[in-house]
Amino acid sequence: MFQTKHFKERKKQRGVSDRMIDLVIQYGELRKDKVILGKKNTGLLLHDLKNHKSELLKILDKGGLVVVVQEDTMITTYQFRGYTHSDR
Repeated sequence: MFQTKHFKERKKQRGVSDRMIDLVIQYGELRKDKVILGKKNTGLLLHDLKNHKSELLKILDKGGLVVVVQEDTMITTYQFRGYTHSDR
C-alpha cells in the first residue's frame, strides 16, 4: 500500500514501525476511512495468540500445514512440503 510523505513523517515522529502498521491493517476494525486496533482488541489478540501457542508450535514442527478448501467445504489437510508450481 502506498504511503504518503505526511504518513511517513508522522509514523517516524510517533515511533510507529511498519510491522505495527501491518498488524493494525491485518487485525484492526474498519470504521469508515480508518482502521483501528484499540487497546481492548490488542489485548484480546495477544491473549488469543498466547492460547494458540501450543498449536502453532505443532504446526511449526510439521513444517507448516495445508488445508484444501473449495467454496465452503474443507476437502483435506496435510503437512506443508513446499510450494509447487501449481500453488503459486
